Amino acid sequence: MPVLAGNAMHWFDMAVAGPEIARVLAPGGILAGLWNLMDDQAEWVAGLARVSGGAAIGLRDTPAGWGSV
Repeated sequence: MPVLAGNAMHWFDMAVAGPEIARVLAPGGILAGLWNLMDDQAEWVAGLARVSGGAAIGLRDTPAGWGSV
């Protein structure tokens, strides 16, 4: 069984989650951590970024933002 965590793994208490992940991960299996990005090229997402002032979209949440961190 693979284990997948998207935009959440940084919240895990690895002292608890680590052994549980190891328990369910198949021998030779893969643990994948993903980070979702918001497509700020879509007008509604760009609009959300403008009106939220960063409250909804952080520096690492858009492709362009990765160059600034």
